[in-house]
Amino acid sequence: MPSVGFHCSHEQIAPAQLLRDVQHAEQAGFTAAMSSDHLSPWSQRQGEHVNAAAHCQDPDSLWSFVRQLIRRYRQMPQIGWSDAEVLDHSVPSVLAHVCSVDGWRLLAVHNLGADDAIVTLELGKVPEGSVLRDVLDGRDDQPLDPSGRVELRADGCTGQWLRVLARGEQAYARRLRHRYGGGRHRQ
Repeated sequence: MPSVGFHCSHEQIAPAQLLRDVQHAEQAGFTAAMSSDHLSPWSQRQGEHVNAAAHCQDPDSLWSFVRQLIRRYRQMPQIGWSDAEVLDHSVPSVLAHVCSVDGWRLLAVHNLGADDAIVTLELGKVPEGSVLRDVLDGRDDQPLDPSGRVELRADGCTGQWLRVLARGEQAYARRLRHRYGGGRHRQ
Protein backbone atom coordinates (compact mmCIF):
# COMPACT_ATOMS: atom_id res chain seq x y z
CA MET A 1 0.00 0.00 0.00
CA PRO A 2 1.48 3.43 -0.91
CA SER A 3 2.40 5.89 1.81
CA VAL A 4 1.44 9.53 1.87
CA GLY A 5 4.33 11.43 3.37
CA PHE A 6 5.09 14.74 5.01
CA HIS A 7 8.48 16.35 4.29
CA CYS A 8 10.31 17.87 7.28
CA SER A 9 12.74 20.53 6.13
CA HIS A 10 15.21 21.20 8.97
CA GLU A 11 16.99 24.02 7.18
CA GLN A 12 13.76 26.04 7.07
CA ILE A 13 11.88 25.21 10.27
CA ALA A 14 13.09 24.92 13.87
CA PRO A 15 13.29 21.32 15.20
CA ALA A 16 10.66 21.81 17.94
CA GLN A 17 8.16 23.15 15.38
CA LEU A 18 8.93 20.27 13.01
CA LEU A 19 8.10 17.75 15.71
CA ARG A 20 4.75 19.43 16.30
CA ASP A 21 4.10 19.53 12.54
CA VAL A 22 4.84 15.79 12.16
CA GLN A 23 2.51 14.99 15.06
CA HIS A 24 -0.25 17.05 13.41
CA ALA A 25 0.43 15.35 10.06
CA GLU A 26 0.09 11.95 11.69
CA GLN A 27 -3.22 13.01 13.25
CA ALA A 28 -4.39 14.22 9.82
CA GLY A 29 -3.72 10.80 8.25
CA PHE A 30 -0.21 11.05 6.82
CA THR A 31 1.49 7.62 7.02
CA ALA A 32 5.13 8.68 6.65
CA ALA A 33 7.47 11.55 7.46
CA MET A 34 10.64 12.27 5.50
CA SER A 35 13.51 14.40 6.69
CA SER A 36 16.54 16.07 5.19
CA ASP A 37 19.80 14.29 5.96
CA HIS A 38 21.29 17.15 7.98
CA LEU A 39 19.70 17.83 11.32
CA SER A 40 21.54 21.00 12.18
CA PRO A 41 22.48 24.21 10.37
CA TRP A 42 25.83 24.40 8.60
CA SER A 43 27.30 26.73 11.21
CA GLN A 44 26.65 27.53 14.87
CA ARG A 45 25.86 31.18 14.02
CA GLN A 46 22.71 30.14 12.19
CA GLY A 47 20.83 29.09 15.32
CA GLU A 48 17.93 26.72 14.65
CA HIS A 49 17.35 27.85 11.06
CA VAL A 50 18.83 29.93 8.24
CA ASN A 51 17.63 33.45 7.56
CA ALA A 52 18.58 34.12 3.93
CA ALA A 53 18.28 37.91 4.20
CA ALA A 54 20.56 37.93 7.25
CA HIS A 55 23.04 35.69 5.41
CA CYS A 56 23.31 38.24 2.61
CA GLN A 57 24.20 40.95 5.16
CA ASP A 58 26.60 38.83 7.24
CA PRO A 59 30.20 39.21 6.01
CA ASP A 60 31.11 35.87 7.67
CA SER A 61 28.31 33.82 6.05
CA LEU A 62 28.78 31.07 3.49
CA TRP A 63 26.89 33.25 0.98
CA SER A 64 29.38 36.10 1.45
CA PHE A 65 32.32 33.71 1.18
CA VAL A 66 31.10 32.22 -2.12
CA ARG A 67 30.44 35.72 -3.44
CA GLN A 68 34.03 36.68 -2.55
CA LEU A 69 35.37 33.57 -4.33
CA ILE A 70 33.47 34.57 -7.46
CA ARG A 71 34.83 38.13 -7.25
CA ARG A 72 38.41 36.87 -6.86
CA TYR A 73 37.97 34.46 -9.74
CA ARG A 74 36.86 37.37 -11.94
CA GLN A 75 39.82 39.45 -10.77
CA MET A 76 42.22 36.57 -11.44
CA PRO A 77 40.93 34.78 -14.56
CA GLN A 78 44.30 33.07 -14.84
CA ILE A 79 42.92 30.53 -12.34
CA GLY A 80 40.86 29.07 -15.17
CA TRP A 81 43.73 29.08 -17.67
CA SER A 82 46.45 27.82 -15.37
CA ASP A 83 48.07 24.46 -14.89
CA ALA A 84 47.69 23.01 -11.39
CA GLU A 85 50.48 21.18 -9.61
CA VAL A 86 49.79 19.34 -6.36
CA LEU A 87 52.64 19.96 -3.91
CA ASP A 88 54.27 17.20 -1.88
CA HIS A 89 54.47 17.67 1.89
CA SER A 90 54.10 15.65 5.09
CA VAL A 91 50.64 16.68 6.40
CA PRO A 92 47.99 14.17 5.25
CA SER A 93 44.99 16.45 5.96
CA VAL A 94 46.32 19.32 3.81
CA LEU A 95 45.86 19.65 0.05
CA ALA A 96 48.25 22.24 -1.39
CA HIS A 97 48.57 23.10 -5.05
CA VAL A 98 49.96 25.87 -7.22
CA CYS A 99 48.08 27.27 -10.21
CA SER A 100 50.50 28.84 -12.69
CA VAL A 101 50.46 30.31 -16.17
CA ASP A 102 52.84 32.73 -17.93
CA GLY A 103 54.70 33.61 -14.72
CA TRP A 104 51.48 34.14 -12.71
CA ARG A 105 51.12 31.91 -9.61
CA LEU A 106 48.52 31.25 -6.93
CA LEU A 107 49.13 28.89 -4.02
CA ALA A 108 45.98 27.22 -2.67
CA VAL A 109 46.19 25.49 0.71
CA HIS A 110 43.19 23.54 2.03
CA ASN A 111 43.21 21.89 5.46
CA LEU A 112 40.50 19.23 5.22
CA GLY A 113 41.05 18.08 8.81
CA ALA A 114 39.67 19.54 12.02
CA ASP A 115 43.08 20.15 13.61
CA ASP A 116 45.35 23.10 12.81
CA ALA A 117 48.58 22.15 11.02
CA ILE A 118 51.93 23.60 10.04
CA VAL A 119 52.88 22.66 6.50
CA THR A 120 56.22 23.21 4.74
CA LEU A 121 55.97 23.73 0.99
CA GLU A 122 58.47 24.11 -1.85
CA LEU A 123 57.30 26.61 -4.49
CA GLY A 124 60.50 26.72 -6.52
CA LYS A 125 62.70 29.78 -6.94
CA VAL A 126 61.10 33.22 -6.63
CA PRO A 127 62.56 36.69 -7.24
CA GLU A 128 64.18 38.48 -4.30
CA GLY A 129 61.57 40.41 -2.30
CA SER A 130 58.64 38.16 -3.28
CA VAL A 131 55.71 37.69 -0.91
CA LEU A 132 52.62 35.55 -0.46
CA ARG A 133 49.51 37.75 -0.41
CA ASP A 134 46.28 36.32 1.01
CA VAL A 135 43.55 37.23 -1.49
CA LEU A 136 40.64 35.94 0.62
CA ASP A 137 41.22 37.03 4.22
CA GLY A 138 43.54 40.01 3.76
CA ARG A 139 46.16 38.73 6.20
CA ASP A 140 49.56 40.39 6.20
CA ASP A 141 51.92 39.53 3.34
CA GLN A 142 54.31 36.72 4.14
CA PRO A 143 57.85 37.26 2.82
CA LEU A 144 59.24 34.44 0.70
CA ASP A 145 62.78 33.15 0.77
CA PRO A 146 64.26 33.24 -2.78
CA SER A 147 64.40 29.42 -2.64
CA GLY A 148 60.58 29.39 -2.51
CA ARG A 149 60.47 27.29 0.66
CA VAL A 150 57.65 28.42 2.96
CA GLU A 151 56.13 27.24 6.24
CA LEU A 152 52.42 28.00 6.62
CA ARG A 153 49.85 27.59 9.35
CA ALA A 154 46.73 25.89 7.99
CA ASP A 155 43.82 26.23 10.41
CA GLY A 156 41.50 23.24 10.61
CA CYS A 157 38.69 23.05 8.04
CA THR A 158 39.83 26.17 6.17
CA GLY A 159 41.43 27.16 2.91
CA GLN A 160 43.76 29.93 1.77
CA TRP A 161 44.43 31.45 -1.65
CA LEU A 162 47.87 33.07 -1.66
CA ARG A 163 49.21 34.99 -4.66
CA VAL A 164 52.94 34.64 -5.23
CA LEU A 165 53.95 38.24 -5.95
CA ALA A 166 57.29 39.66 -7.01
CA ARG A 167 58.17 43.11 -5.67
CA GLY A 168 55.86 45.69 -7.29
CA GLU A 169 53.51 43.14 -8.85
CA GLN A 170 49.75 43.68 -8.37
CA ALA A 171 47.55 40.91 -6.94
CA TYR A 172 44.59 41.56 -9.23
CA ALA A 173 44.21 42.58 -12.85
CA ARG A 174 42.29 45.77 -13.61
CA ARG A 175 42.19 45.10 -17.36
CA LEU A 176 43.87 42.35 -19.25
CA ARG A 177 43.96 40.79 -22.67
CA HIS A 178 42.25 37.44 -22.81
CA ARG A 179 44.94 34.87 -23.41
CA TYR A 180 43.10 33.01 -26.16
CA GLY A 181 40.72 35.45 -27.82
CA GLY A 182 42.66 38.70 -27.68
CA GLY A 183 39.56 40.59 -26.51
CA ARG A 184 39.46 43.08 -23.64
CA HIS A 185 37.74 42.15 -20.41
CA ARG A 186 36.78 44.56 -17.66
CA GLN A 187 37.70 43.61 -14.12
